[in-house]
Amino acid sequence: MIKQFVLLLSLLAVTAQGAEEKRKNVLLIISDDQGYCELGSFLSFATPDTLQPMKKDILKGMLKTKGGREAVQVCFDAVKKATPNLDRIAEKGMRFTNFYAAPTCGPSRAALMSARYPQRFGAYSNTELSDGTGVPKAVGFPVKAFANAGYRTGIFGKWHLGREEGQHPNDKGFDTYFGYDRAHTDKYDSSHLYRNKTKAKAEGWLCDQMTTEALGFLDQCDKEKKPFFIFFSLCEPKPPSPTPPKKYMDAINSGSFVVDSHFGSIYGMDYNVGKLLKKIKAMGVEDDTMILFASDNGLNNGVWRETPDYREKKNKKPTGKAAWPRVSIPGNGPLRGAKWSAWEGGVRTPMFAYVPGGNSGQSGALQHMIDLMPTALDYAGVKADVPIDGKSYLPQLTGNSKGDPRRTLFWAHLDAIPMAIDGHPELRTVEKEFKTKKRKHVDYFASWYARTGKWKLIGWNSEKPLLFDVAADPGEYKNLASQHPEVVTELRKAFLKWMKENKEPYVGKKEIWQRMMEEN
Repeated sequence: MIKQFVLLLSLLAVTAQGAEEKRKNVLLIISDDQGYCELGSFLSFATPDTLQPMKKDILKGMLKTKGGREAVQVCFDAVKKATPNLDRIAEKGMRFTNFYAAPTCGPSRAALMSARYPQRFGAYSNTELSDGTGVPKAVGFPVKAFANAGYRTGIFGKWHLGREEGQHPNDKGFDTYFGYDRAHTDKYDSSHLYRNKTKAKAEGWLCDQMTTEALGFLDQCDKEKKPFFIFFSLCEPKPPSPTPPKKYMDAINSGSFVVDSHFGSIYGMDYNVGKLLKKIKAMGVEDDTMILFASDNGLNNGVWRETPDYREKKNKKPTGKAAWPRVSIPGNGPLRGAKWSAWEGGVRTPMFAYVPGGNSGQSGALQHMIDLMPTALDYAGVKADVPIDGKSYLPQLTGNSKGDPRRTLFWAHLDAIPMAIDGHPELRTVEKEFKTKKRKHVDYFASWYARTGKWKLIGWNSEKPLLFDVAADPGEYKNLASQHPEVVTELRKAFLKWMKENKEPYVGKKEIWQRMMEEN
């Protein structure tokens, strides 16, 4: 009888250990300023004929070609080489083609980590998050629920949500942190790196170093037999971008230094994601790990620039290579605008989710950055212990749900810039005003939108809003406001109701904020 009892206890212990090892893991990957079509798995949304017209000859003179279609094709071929690991996961998972983020990185990451519209707590732009103010300390982040459930939690890379005590990743639910606490930092020789709350020394290309730290974290999880939540917060391909290591540029080999540099940085990012995937497989938890990927906003504004290497400013041997290589082909593809604007090119980003044994394919359901943490928590069977706005879309990944067709997304932004208007003929007066007055960055205007499955109402300051059928017109060419005044009224009313639920911006700009709610 005693032997049987001991045997039973042993079996229970083995079962418990197996259950612990089979707990679900999450790898959340966020790239920085990556265009909608800068992944092979999203390249099909862009063709030379669907690119915004003003972009088609941008590369003329940059490549040793005749420009035009031949130059465009060089960039398309580069995309096909740049993201093999991410594309493999996207192919196995679900691509979400109507995924929305903020127009800039700070609010996007605040929305991600809080699972709330950051306007709820007064964050409308990078200004509230980039000057050291950060997310208010009282705002809870649901990642802490993972920690409370026995998970190891690690963030590697960009934070950008506050630098004071109470705002640090270690204070918000991450037990391990390696990265930097601002919008961007040097990708070689950074002086802003931290390992938890201790200054860390830069070693080589930053993305490589972040990956080494993340691999060490996974080693610890493996030894401790602990489930993990990893936020791999990439710094690519955001500028300023010194050339990545040569091996990454050689993988692109386009014949253009600028193309190789830009897409080589994306390849290097993808290569490091591949190293994490290999480690997860070696740990034996590949079949118990959800993978989420998105960009924090659209491609950065502007087309491309080539300047002396930024390291020359540090009295180091000049390289004469590009410091800010930007290639906008295929970029955001057919979508109008870029980062800093409420146009689709600024706020619609590539996103995919993979659940082992789950659904694959493509979904046009509306999703938002606020949904990522609720989805991760749902997959892990962990409940959020703070208020959230986001909704889990796990039922779309594992069941028959097609998403909520009645959903409406909102955004309000106080950092729009003149070039973000992108030459739309109906916004010439706004564009002219800000160009002639030569306003400073902090004086730039408000932009906002309300988005349903079919419609998008977009506004600038107190100008009359424009209405687009973005399902049929993703380039936002044809303003249908005069043809559908009832839709304008309905969406404007919904937007104003949402705005009244939010707080005023806590770092100035109240006058600009007020303009969004003026009658027009």
